[in-house]
Amino acid sequence: MQGVTIGIKSAKDHSGYISIGDNVSIFSNSIILGNLDIGNNVTIAAGSFVDKNIIDNSVIIQKRS
Repeated sequence: MQGVTIGIKSAKDHSGYISIGDNVSIFSNSIILGNLDIGNNVTIAAGSFVDKNIIDNSVIIQKRS
């Protein structure tokens, strides 16, 4: 997980959490922010930006603009 950022959206939001399921692959330079759930058997491609929940058995390829 080189260059991966996982965290809440703001320093003021201390109530948030990120739940990462089993068998999740997160590739380099991905950013995961917010109060969200990542399901089981998920692959997040390199350079993806995630700020929404991800259901089980998903592949996320979402490039930042």
